[in-house]
Amino acid sequence: MKYLNPWFDRNNIHSRQYFETDAKPIKYKDYLIIPRINYGAGYNGNCFDILKDGKLISQYAGINGAKRFVDSII
Repeated sequence: MKYLNPWFDRNNIHSRQYFETDAKPIKYKDYLIIPRINYGAGYNGNCFDILKDGKLISQYAGINGAKRFVDSII
């Protein structure tokens, strides 16, 4: 899966216009929550990207935080 990075900075050589991952997305309401960084502690130890319509809108630590964010904006 490839999705737009809204914080892309073309003046920064380390910035990427798109993120790509093979991680399985978690569908939550009308959003996709993508496990981004796994520290080996299951979902509670991960960082998550939250996508709407293929665009990254936020990043959260922990699946519960990601779901609370989605709940707060709908």
